[in-house]
Amino acid sequence: MANVTFKLGRRLVAALVATTALTAAAHAADPIKIGLTGPFTGGSASMGVSMRDGVRLAVGEINKAGGVMGRPLLLVERDDEAKNDVGVQVAQELINKENVVATMGFINTGVALASQRFYQEAEIPVINNVATGTVITKQFPKDNYIFRMSANDVIQSGMIVDEAITRRGFKAPAILADSTNYGQLGREDLEKALAAKGVKPVTEEKFNIGDTDMTSQLLRAKAANADVILTYGIGPELAQIANGMGKLGWKLPLIGSWTLSMSTFIDNAGANGEGAVMPQTFIQAPSTPKRKAIVTNPPFKNAGEFVAHALDLCPRVVMLLRLAFLESQKRTPILDSGHLARVHVFRKRLPMMHRHGWDGPTNSNSGMAFAWFVWDHHHKG
Repeated sequence: MANVTFKLGRRLVAALVATTALTAAAHAADPIKIGLTGPFTGGSASMGVSMRDGVRLAVGEINKAGGVMGRPLLLVERDDEAKNDVGVQVAQELINKENVVATMGFINTGVALASQRFYQEAEIPVINNVATGTVITKQFPKDNYIFRMSANDVIQSGMIVDEAITRRGFKAPAILADSTNYGQLGREDLEKALAAKGVKPVTEEKFNIGDTDMTSQLLRAKAANADVILTYGIGPELAQIANGMGKLGWKLPLIGSWTLSMSTFIDNAGANGEGAVMPQTFIQAPSTPKRKAIVTNPPFKNAGEFVAHALDLCPRVVMLLRLAFLESQKRTPILDSGHLARVHVFRKRLPMMHRHGWDGPTNSNSGMAFAWFVWDHHHKG
C-alpha cells in the first residue's frame, strides 16, 4: 500500500490546489502554506513517509511549473507520531502559528478523529489520504471541511467478508482487532458485513499497539474452532499474529484490511505471512508518460519477481539493487532476456535509510555494493 499512498500524494496536492487557489489573496510572491501531517516515526511510519515523499514530489512539480497563480507552495511538515495528543498539538500549531490554508495527512483514524475538529472550527480544509475509519468524513454533517482519498472501512470490511465467506466459503471467522479507534471501528464494520451474510464471528479478540505475543488470543480462536482469521490492525502487530500462528503450528488463512500490505508486516512476518490477503486500491486513469517507466527499490529476495511483473506492465524498468543480483542462477531468465540495457554501479557505498526515516534505529552506511539496473523493451542485447 505504500506505493498506492505514494501515487495518491500527487492527486492529493492537486485536490488541495483546487480547494485553496481562490482563498490565496496575498502578494503574488508570498508562498501558499500547506500543512502536511502524518506519522514519520514509529510503527505507522512506512505509511507516513511514503505519503510525505509523494506529496513532496507533487509540490516540487507544481512549483517548477510556476506554482499556483504565480505563487509557490510551501509545505509545513509535522510528525504526529501516530499519537492522538500529538496530532491535536500539531493541528493547533499549523492553524494558529503557521497559518496554513489547508492540510494534508492523517494516516491513523484515531489521530484524524481527535485532530480534524480544529480544522473544521477554523473552516480550513483537510484531506485525509489514508485514515479509513468510516466516521471520519461524517463527523461534521453540516458545512463539512473534511475530505478523504482512501477506501473507507465499510468498503474494505465488505471486501474482506466477501473474500472470506462468499468466495472461499469459510463459516467460522475469528476477528482480531487492535484497541485503537481504527481497530475497533473496523471490527464493528466487519461485524455488520458478516451479519448481512448471516454469519457471526466465533470469537472477537483485542490486542494493543506494541503487543508482541498473541498466543492467548490465538488459543481462544483455536478453541472456538475458527477456520479463518479476519484482522484490523497495523503491520507490526499483524506480523505478531502471523508469527504466533507459526509458533503454535496452527496455520489459518489471514484476511484483513489493507495494512496487511505494510512493509512492517511483510518484513516481520516473513514466511509466516505468506498467503495473507487484503484489499488494495489503485488509480483508475489512462496511461501517462510517467507510467512508461517504473523506478523502485524492491525487497531483494523478491527482486526477480518484481522485475518480471514490472516488465509486463511498462516498457522500461529501473531498479536499485545489490550488485549481487547478477550472481543468482534463478535470475538467469531476467538477466538473459535481452532487455537488460545498462547496469550503473556505485563506486562508493550508499547511506541506507531505515524504514522509519533517516532517524530510524538502524540508520547506517551499507557495506554492500549497489547498482541501478535498467531494463528496456526497446533494447536488444
